[in-house]
Amino acid sequence: MVASAPSAGGSPRESQQRPRRSPRAGEQWLYVEASDVDVASVVRAIDGVQKITREGGGLWKVVVDRDINAETARNIIAKGGALRLLLSTPYLAKLGLADENN
Repeated sequence: MVASAPSAGGSPRESQQRPRRSPRAGEQWLYVEASDVDVASVVRAIDGVQKITREGGGLWKVVVDRDINAETARNIIAKGGALRLLLSTPYLAKLGLADENN
């Protein structure tokens, strides 16, 4: 019996388990950490937010279809929160820490 080599793209199961390392075209990822505020509620209220997930350790990953950095910071502070971290994929790409495909 001859074993076949895996395809270049990997099996469908492998690609489902592997997290994306960069946003899809037209998307940005925003990473937010803040205290004294419900980050998910504040961010969900902003137009352009597609999805928000807790990454652990107080960090939230937000998938957006436009730049919401300034609006996110304003809203967190307006709700009495202390903004600790706000990074988006375009800034990470400038630092060479992420691929920017949008």
